[in-house]
Amino acid sequence: MPQLSSDARARREQARGNGTIGGQFGHQQHSAPAGDLETASPYEAMTPFDVDTELNDVLDKLSTAEQARAFALRQVDVIQHSDERLRYGMTRAQRLERAQAKVNDARAIIEPMRAQIDAIDEEHARRGRWPRAFVVPQGHVHSSLGCSTCYPTTRFQLLPEYSDKTETELVEDAGDRACTVCFPSAPVDRPTKMELPEERQAREARQVQTQERDEKKLAAAAKAITTPDGEPLKVGAWASRWPQTIKTERAAMTEAKSQLRSVGTVLYISAQDDCSTEHRQKMLAHSEGHGADFGRLVDAIAARQDKTPDEVVAEFAGRWRKDKEFREMTEDLAGQPIPGTDLTWPDALTLTSLTAAPERSDVTPA
Repeated sequence: MPQLSSDARARREQARGNGTIGGQFGHQQHSAPAGDLETASPYEAMTPFDVDTELNDVLDKLSTAEQARAFALRQVDVIQHSDERLRYGMTRAQRLERAQAKVNDARAIIEPMRAQIDAIDEEHARRGRWPRAFVVPQGHVHSSLGCSTCYPTTRFQLLPEYSDKTETELVEDAGDRACTVCFPSAPVDRPTKMELPEERQAREARQVQTQERDEKKLAAAAKAITTPDGEPLKVGAWASRWPQTIKTERAAMTEAKSQLRSVGTVLYISAQDDCSTEHRQKMLAHSEGHGADFGRLVDAIAARQDKTPDEVVAEFAGRWRKDKEFREMTEDLAGQPIPGTDLTWPDALTLTSLTAAPERSDVTPA
């Protein structure tokens, strides 16, 4: 109960009198109010949709706050029945004080919200209580919370977009989702066109996922690479029962470099004097396999970039000229056929001269 201040208590006693005039139950004089105490409702200028949208938001926050209060009350009860041992670095009294503070914080949130709900309900009553649509998740749409088909524990959700709609309009969208008790004209065989907020969110999330998936497919298709005939681009079939599938142009260029390096490596090994005949034959067979894969990759890249295979080979060799080890292994292969292909090794010296930095004309020879 609120306590009166000392000034208010003094004014009250003075109005009652001193026992000779009026007494305790005598007539009391009251001054006129200083101003008009009635204030306009903040919801008077709002549409039913806006009012019920705000009501939904308040109800959602109120539910969260009430859950927090219930949890804090359970904590208080547990702590009250616990022993005095030190836990979590706090005494029992400290734990109880902390839990009680959470209860008070939740109550401080709940009380203004309930007052706001009362104000909305007063505005709803003042306007003659416009029609509302209350939907049960995975259930029917009702005109009120007092439908005889529902239970005290039934959870409802208010749909503001249908506030102040006529029964005909609501039934048209609700279809077989409309409660036939609340809406006698409701059909039982027409699919609903009404979406709950969570259903709308799920549908929009699926649309976003579908759009992202389509965009990824388009991006992958833009980078994809196949053989000139449109078949999957595979390498390594000569050496394994499970060949590798190359899916992008970037991967094809990386793999082509690797395959050409393998060709150069095995040819370099086979040309050494200490290489046995058996090992040389094995290396030459490997050069054919790696070379065939290289040629397949070059053909695919050339078709993708609208170039000739020779131009692709020359571009690769020009890019890799800084690889000293690779250049030394292949410098004597210039003009020779690349095993397993119709291509030839480019002239390393020519490539070097073409890709070397130009001479500066402003430097005077020594």
